[in-house]
Amino acid sequence: MFKQSAHVARSFLPLLVAVILGGCPVASALADDPIAPTKSPATERVREGTRLEMEGRFHTAGDRFEFIPQGEEKGFRLLENLNLERVATVMSDSRTQRDWKVIGEVTEYQGLNFLLLHHAVIRTATEAH
Repeated sequence: MFKQSAHVARSFLPLLVAVILGGCPVASALADDPIAPTKSPATERVREGTRLEMEGRFHTAGDRFEFIPQGEEKGFRLLENLNLERVATVMSDSRTQRDWKVIGEVTEYQGLNFLLLHHAVIRTATEAH
């Protein structure tokens, strides 16, 4: 029984070394799990599938909508969906700029990031301070 265990351990040794040295693509993929980056997500490209929760404002850019995170100059182009349609309705009913809390998922296309809006809530006056 000991000989069989030693044989199994030896067969996994190259895989173990590859994982430790970072040469295993599976281990690298697991290490790069999509988690919101610590740097500004709007100014750097973010991995597809990353889930973001941010505060900021919606703007129109031509016929497209953009979400600008609080404290940032650049934002994410938004992908059209029912949630964005609801935001657009609120924006068209009121000309007042509002602060929003949003949850969305980042997508990538031709080197650019887009945000698929999952949830958007207007921040209240007490939350803004």
